[in-house]
Amino acid sequence: MSAQEQLSRSQATRWEMARLFHVAAWTVPADLTIQEDGSYSVILYVQPVVTGGGTLQLVNGTDRFKNIQGKTGTFTLYVDAKGKRVLKTVRDDGAVAEYEPLK
Repeated sequence: MSAQEQLSRSQATRWEMARLFHVAAWTVPADLTIQEDGSYSVILYVQPVVTGGGTLQLVNGTDRFKNIQGKTGTFTLYVDAKGKRVLKTVRDDGAVAEYEPLK
């Protein structure tokens, strides 16, 4: 089952994002909502608040996303060593973000 299918079958949930960009690492609270049709919206609670969204889809056997700015990349849903579900996105330009559900 693809990550998109796993995500679409799970309930919408609030996620916390830990984002790694180049050598600087930072964590910000975020709401990530994924709809059954593969569309998603995200709110990053920074000042000022940042909103975005896009679509998730399976392309040639690979789970891909495209955000509203047109940036594309891959996404993977996995369980880490501590048993937490993690959604990892890697943009084609190398930017990486990881989302973990809040408890």
